[in-house]
Amino acid sequence: MDELKRFKEIFWDAFHKPKLETEKFLEVWEGLEPVNDMLAGPFYCICSNDQCDYVFKDKARFPSIYINQFIKYERY
Repeated sequence: MDELKRFKEIFWDAFHKPKLETEKFLEVWEGLEPVNDMLAGPFYCICSNDQCDYVFKDKARFPSIYINQFIKYERY
């Protein structure tokens, strides 16, 4: 299956808060909230526009994001 098509299929699932059974899960979920907020814009842009080039062009907003780093990390 095409990766972009699969990404679009599962994109909205990432925003559903699971039923958190323990305090530890709640603590981890809340601790990851800033990461979720940071990734939401670029991921939404990918889902809507099939790309997120603005992340690599806007150095004032994303000063430490470089395409080579992104390619390296997205392969993990």
